[in-house]
Amino acid sequence: MSEPTIFFFCTDPERALGLERLLPNFHIVCIDGGDIVEAMREKNVKIFSLSEELDNPNPIKRNTNVLLQNPKAQEYIKRNTSEQSEPSIMVFKVAPNIERTCEKLGYNLLNTSSKLNRKFELKISQYQSLSLPGIRFPETIISSLQNLNFDIISKEFGLPFVIQFDRGHTGGGTIFIREEAQLRSLAREFPKRIVRTAKMISGTAWTINACVTRFGIAYGGLSKQITGIKGLTKMEGGTVGNDWSASKHLDSSTINQVTEMTRRIGSEMYKANYSGIFGVDFIIDDGGEVFVIEVNARPVASISMHNKIMLQHKLIPFHLLHISEFLFASDAEYLNFINQKTGQNLKPAEMTAFIQDLNIASIKPIEASQIILRNTSNQEEKVKKKIESGVYNQNGWVRSGYSIDHIQEENEFLVLYAEKKRTISPNSEVGRIQAKESIINQDGKIEKKFHKAIKKMQQGITKLS
Repeated sequence: MSEPTIFFFCTDPERALGLERLLPNFHIVCIDGGDIVEAMREKNVKIFSLSEELDNPNPIKRNTNVLLQNPKAQEYIKRNTSEQSEPSIMVFKVAPNIERTCEKLGYNLLNTSSKLNRKFELKISQYQSLSLPGIRFPETIISSLQNLNFDIISKEFGLPFVIQFDRGHTGGGTIFIREEAQLRSLAREFPKRIVRTAKMISGTAWTINACVTRFGIAYGGLSKQITGIKGLTKMEGGTVGNDWSASKHLDSSTINQVTEMTRRIGSEMYKANYSGIFGVDFIIDDGGEVFVIEVNARPVASISMHNKIMLQHKLIPFHLLHISEFLFASDAEYLNFINQKTGQNLKPAEMTAFIQDLNIASIKPIEASQIILRNTSNQEEKVKKKIESGVYNQNGWVRSGYSIDHIQEENEFLVLYAEKKRTISPNSEVGRIQAKESIINQDGKIEKKFHKAIKKMQQGITKLS
């Protein structure tokens, strides 16, 4: 079997990590440049950076389809694909314009369709499609904003209650309504906008990664969401990280609720012909009851680090299962590929049991976490000084590196930071810290050893005039 040639298109190269050392013909094609790109190239990762190519930290609009249409990116694909092959393209989130571009250019897109993405990702249609027995959402009303009555809703759901727009990310589409004036203001601005209004569940937010395969639903990497930390985000409830170790504090009944709902959600997606990676966000209340907050019909932002964690624990990363679903029509080719990459000797009759065993191993808590610094301003900011990406300890930079693979000592952690002069939109990521331990302590505070690195990252940006 010849090695597939795959090009992962993304804005930030960190989003594409996980398969670059497993597949010899895996290429990252990204917009961003800087230390992370240099570190990847030092480790023989095949990578194209448009920022580096054009010597411009803001070379194009931060949009995957714009990158796909760029002649320099297309030249890179052509240069690294044999004439007999059709280039295979992966993207972080599929969209109709990406599908059209790939069809026009003759690229094989290794993502589920944008139609299925919208069906299961948009807040309203996902609720309508997945609010089924065994899948528990908070009590919900679907209505236009102009038809919502504050007195009725507050009496039924209590205060605050939650309004979610159909689209939003990292908490940006979620609004907590505490008084009637907030609802009136929204209704004046978006009177006919259909929203999902839900009872607020008091508890903690969690994310699980999963993958719809022809052999069953794989799931794992249950992480507690780190949210709303002042100085890292301006959004109430805005996500600023993940802690994969925190599930050790959950009892087996709660974890069983999470995994069973994830399996049921994946099964419903499979019935609709969805394939590949997805993620689910939950709220777990103080009594251990689990509620679905949203489904992401695509990889979630933590998947690249989770890929690395799984590889370190000698588990198949979900992205390998994902691409196999799209690359191989026959089960024999699929298994051949998986066996070749993992050193296994699996047969079709064994795959369902194998996925179940993978789930048991993948759901276990892991000592790893990450936090993200976002632009907390209401306007664009620019990176005003170079902050070196790489491996750090509490005294400062130690060595080059781009993933948790490069952490060698217990007191080390990874810092990834945007390149100098890059423009950062409001609430977008400026930098992140990844560690093989919990960055947040039991009191919900950031551990002291990370304070110096966070302060340094915060000092690296300034408002644009």
